[in-house]
Amino acid sequence: MLEMWFPNPSFQAILGDGLAVQQGFYYPALFIIYLVIYTFMTYAYYLVDFRLPGTKGTKVTLYVISELLIFLVYRAEPMPHLVEMDWVINPVKAILIFMVQGQLIYRLMARQRLMYKPKPFFYTRGLHVYILVFAIMRLVEYVGLDIYGPDDGQLPVAILWSGILGLAIGLSFGAIQRYIIRQNQIGKTNQFALQFFAWIAVANYAMMYLRYDIGIFDLLARLGLDIAAVWIATFIVLHWQINERTPVYPLDTNSQI
Repeated sequence: MLEMWFPNPSFQAILGDGLAVQQGFYYPALFIIYLVIYTFMTYAYYLVDFRLPGTKGTKVTLYVISELLIFLVYRAEPMPHLVEMDWVINPVKAILIFMVQGQLIYRLMARQRLMYKPKPFFYTRGLHVYILVFAIMRLVEYVGLDIYGPDDGQLPVAILWSGILGLAIGLSFGAIQRYIIRQNQIGKTNQFALQFFAWIAVANYAMMYLRYDIGIFDLLARLGLDIAAVWIATFIVLHWQINERTPVYPLDTNSQI
């Protein structure tokens, strides 16, 4: 509905229409594919619900903001086909979508009970790892691979943007990593990179592929490198910077009755 009501003006810019648009099944394909993608993005809330302390509203808000932060930065990537109005339309559509997702999680998945003792914790020391890894990976992608991306004049801004994306992912990681179900290092790395982050990246690139005439290799390469960057950065942070072996104990529920 948002795509029908608020089409991006970049559709008439540099890139031609994608195959789905040319064949006339863009909106049905968009609906089906994004129904699957956002279902998995929403279902991934189970990763943190059981361990995350607080009310239903607090838990859902933290999770949705962690997703939205990464998605908004993704949609702000400096690309040649974007025009000025895209910078307004894309964030508005993303916020509306995630507001709906938040209500679905709140009503269908979130549990009110305070399952674990709250431990104030926001990990910031690993932010520079995410920033550096993403900047390096994007530099390799932009310069070393012949795929669609920023032109030469946009390269400095694009590298700066990649650092901002790394910062956004690092902030989201710091907010939820303590509460992910699997707390061993490799399990936490896999669940954050391959489940929480991967579906956000898929959502971003699926929309580009459906609407624009971009090679599938270009987008698969971007998707794979982004997921690899998050996995590598998370692996580094968890194995060489975080040393958290103190168990999180369940609340004494008898004292709350």
